[in-house]
Amino acid sequence: LEDPSQRDQYVIRQGKETEVYWFDAKNDPVIDYDGAREKEAGVSWCEYYCHWSPKGSYLATLVPARGVILWSGANYEKTGRFVAPDVKTVMFSPQENYLITNNMRRDDQAAIKVYQIQTGKLLRTFPLYPKGFPMDEDLPPPPFQWSHDDNYLARMGTDLISIYSTPDLGLLDKKSLLAEGIHEFQWSPKANILACWVRDYVSLYWNREST
Repeated sequence: LEDPSQRDQYVIRQGKETEVYWFDAKNDPVIDYDGAREKEAGVSWCEYYCHWSPKGSYLATLVPARGVILWSGANYEKTGRFVAPDVKTVMFSPQENYLITNNMRRDDQAAIKVYQIQTGKLLRTFPLYPKGFPMDEDLPPPPFQWSHDDNYLARMGTDLISIYSTPDLGLLDKKSLLAEGIHEFQWSPKANILACWVRDYVSLYWNREST
C-alpha cells in the first residue's frame, strides 16, 4: 500500500532459492531481492520457510541450524536473529512487537519460544501441547492467538484458556479462564474480548474491561 507505483510484492520459495518480486499487473514481475549479498558471502538467507509480518515491515526467513532471521528496509538488511534450533514455523503478533517460533517437537519442553522483536529478548517458552492436553497423532496442538493490540497471548487447554499479558508474558491474574468443554476460541479484531465455542454450541465471552 505504501509503494508509490501501487505494486504488489510477494515472495517465492523454489528449490533452494528465495526471491522477492514486485508486480504491477501490467508488466512481468521484477525481482526485488534474492539474497545476492548472502550468496556472495557463501551463506544462505533462507533454507526452509519464509513469512511476512502482518504489516510487511519484516520478512522472516528460517535457517533451522541458525534459527529465524528478520530482514527489513528497502535493501533487506538483517535486523534480527532469534535462536530456535530446528524451527519449523513462525508467527508474528498483529502489531509486529513479538515473534513466536515453533520446532513442532513433542519431546521438547521449550518447543515454542516467544521473543520480543525490538530487543531480541526471549520472554517465555512453552511445550508443544499444554499440560493435560491429549497428544493425539491426529489432533494438532492448540494454537496461540494474539489480541489485536499485542497486549495478550492466549492458548486453549483442556476446559480452559490460559491468557498471558505482555510484555513479561505472565499468566493473567495468575490463573487460567475456565471454559468447560471448549472446542475453539477467537479474539475480537478490535477489542480485548474472547468468544469461546463450547459444548452444545454455547458461547462464553471474556472482556478484560469488565473483569
